[in-house]
Amino acid sequence: YAVLLGARALALPTSYGQILVEENSGKPGLEWVSYDHEDQPWFKAVFDAEMNILSTSDTSKCLYLQNLIIKACAAGKAQDLSGIRLSTRLEFPSDWGLGSSSTLVHLVAQWAQADPMELFFETSTGSGYDVACAGTEKPIIYRLENGKGQWEPTELPAVFGQAHFIHLNQKQRSAPEVKRFLHSSTYNSEALTKQISRITEAFLKAGTEGELADLMQQHEDIISPALELKPVKELLFPDFDGAIKSLGAWGGDFIMALGSQTRKYFQQKGYSTILKLEQLAAS
Repeated sequence: YAVLLGARALALPTSYGQILVEENSGKPGLEWVSYDHEDQPWFKAVFDAEMNILSTSDTSKCLYLQNLIIKACAAGKAQDLSGIRLSTRLEFPSDWGLGSSSTLVHLVAQWAQADPMELFFETSTGSGYDVACAGTEKPIIYRLENGKGQWEPTELPAVFGQAHFIHLNQKQRSAPEVKRFLHSSTYNSEALTKQISRITEAFLKAGTEGELADLMQQHEDIISPALELKPVKELLFPDFDGAIKSLGAWGGDFIMALGSQTRKYFQQKGYSTILKLEQLAAS
């Protein structure tokens, strides 16, 4: 959240992504099919050569895709859109919230030979940190400067390897949460930016589990009143012996947990997707 205000944020690309394949369709216009991680189609659309919608399985998603492709082609190399079949395949369950939208923007930009970050800011809301992650394989420190994303590679301290990443079995949509946060008047932007940037720098120097857990708790304590939401540990896991930090939009997707008997605790709570850093992070 605070990265939207200019705070420095630690961002981590994952080993799970999305791929895009272009094929000749032998038909006029452009066909689009999106497949999930089990290779099942979940979205389809057909456009004519001028990108007018001919048919679709989801009008809302199709309008977004139409705008994305038009803007990408305008910014990149001119495309003859007739006789093309484009298909995407997710490498993770869509409710994991690992960046199906951001990787889509990056893939379409690459396909059209456009700049991914410029395409994102022209078609979407948010900080763009996840689009930056889609183009790198190493952790980065990301910030917004004059409305543009700036980032630099970094390394995670070894202690991050002790943490677990747990999926909460529900997805939280980022766009409405971003809008709600930016329209809130419960926080001081300058103070919040400085506090979160300080914690980001401290994360990179954490040497023990105790230090990392303390920083995770500090981060939750700062963001909670700004969002007017209770931290996830207080809300769902008050008896957990350790620290828990929300990742992404609060209320869904993944959390980061560090403590004793972490895997056993969350398994007993009914959570089955429990990953270590080496399973989740791109290498």
